[in-house]
Amino acid sequence: MIISNDYQALDQLIKELRGNMENLKKTRLQLLEQLDKLYKAGFTDSKFTELKGVIDNGSNTITGAIKALETFIASLQMRSKLIKDYYALLS
Repeated sequence: MIISNDYQALDQLIKELRGNMENLKKTRLQLLEQLDKLYKAGFTDSKFTELKGVIDNGSNTITGAIKALETFIASLQMRSKLIKDYYALLS
């Protein structure tokens, strides 16, 4: 995908990235909710504790990815705005 001066391509990419970010948030929440359900159902052995550690680590990784996406989206929004402002000056 060539973006260069195409603010419409940037806006489309921003929309897609926001959707992906929302999916990551939902997945993270579902993982934590299902883990909590297992705990409440009585799963507390050493393997469950190991699983909980892995899921917590994965949850932190997902949180980091979400923050990176937010930063990237903000950068793309700024670029899109600059291009739109430039085209507005030409009109």
